[in-house]
Amino acid sequence: MSQNPFFSIWRYRRRLLLGLLAGMSAWLVLQVLSLPLAAVTRAIIAFDIGVAMYLGLVFALMHAADKQTLLARAHLEDEGGRTILLLTAGAAAMSLLAIALELGISQQAHGMARAAHVLLTVVTIFLSWLFTHVMFALHYARMYYRDVINGQAPCLLFPESKPQPDYWDFVYFACIIGTSGQTADVSLASSAVRRVGLLHCVLAFFYNVAVLSLLVNIASGLIGG
Repeated sequence: MSQNPFFSIWRYRRRLLLGLLAGMSAWLVLQVLSLPLAAVTRAIIAFDIGVAMYLGLVFALMHAADKQTLLARAHLEDEGGRTILLLTAGAAAMSLLAIALELGISQQAHGMARAAHVLLTVVTIFLSWLFTHVMFALHYARMYYRDVINGQAPCLLFPESKPQPDYWDFVYFACIIGTSGQTADVSLASSAVRRVGLLHCVLAFFYNVAVLSLLVNIASGLIGG
């Protein structure tokens, strides 16, 4: 008997859905409270809460996961994985735009209000960066263990002679690409994962350049008073 599609979406995407629900709820609460905040500031706060919720749930999964959990999640459809990666790229681009707008607001504020806007901008940059690379880490893990299930050579080669990588190994791999555009001691061993790695490297490059320019802008604004 085929699985109910709504059950399948909830089963495999519930952390993303709960993060989205948390963000939407935070935005509604901010709207109801009618705080003296710009619309973009409310949106960024809601975004941060949603991303923090998602990352907390994912890190809890990673902490508790064993090899059987990784193998079970490898059954996720690859089309869904590619869609998630494209959505991740879109979310990263939109977050950078929102951060730039928030930074413009901070330059018009003074005192503690300005410090609060700058702190919000820095927190959003960190959460957006981490969210992007955690999503790629989950996708790499799914690709790797799908190859294992199918009896194929894994798409990633770890330096151990008999590797059994856990989620943190894939987070390490994704963050290495995210910080340096390199793969360090892990090798790409299939054309499919090289395509994902190419998208990851290009996205990381432009994201890091944009973040660097924003941080320089923040620093110059703080120095200039």
